[in-house]
Amino acid sequence: MIDTKALWNRFFIKLFRPVDNSSLVIFRIIFGFLLWYHVMASLFTGTVYIHFIQPPFTFNYIGFDFLQPLPGYGMYYYFGLMGFTAILIMLGAWYRIAMTGFAILWTLLYLMQKSGYNNHYYLILLLCWLMVLVPANGNLSVDAKRKSILKTQVCPQWAIWIFSVQFSIVYFFGAMNKLNNDWFSGKFLAIQFSRLSIHRVY
Repeated sequence: MIDTKALWNRFFIKLFRPVDNSSLVIFRIIFGFLLWYHVMASLFTGTVYIHFIQPPFTFNYIGFDFLQPLPGYGMYYYFGLMGFTAILIMLGAWYRIAMTGFAILWTLLYLMQKSGYNNHYYLILLLCWLMVLVPANGNLSVDAKRKSILKTQVCPQWAIWIFSVQFSIVYFFGAMNKLNNDWFSGKFLAIQFSRLSIHRVY
């Protein structure tokens, strides 16, 4: 007979055992940089203007009608604040505050305008809130250097596994969603490449 209690005990011991945090720290740096890059690209390509300033109204998610773009050029400042917090995340400076701040700003932005929906934006939302939970500033961070936290080269195992599980879910359902005639026929790829050619022409 299987001792389920013993199995659960071993699982929880593994869950909280200390492991090398290098992958988590590197992920924090790359993630912070990519967040900053996306915010800056949105500002300089006109995405902010097209989606949040130019439209006379926005398509909010149900129940979030109170979330409206800031008047005037307020959304430029909004994105500027997001870019600043992304830099702090990348540097590991005031990490918990910066990561929580970016997660809140991104969530509000996501709920504010769904006309520019992208499933990757939802993934970013999930990753942001997961990053709030993990000790990703334990090493190679301003926080560790200024000794606001104890510098460490380890983290609990769950802080690594939680991202493995999240990405596994994304890629599993993403792969399952592509098991259709449009993907097998190449129709979707043809549409995507036709859009790229249009952008090159104009």
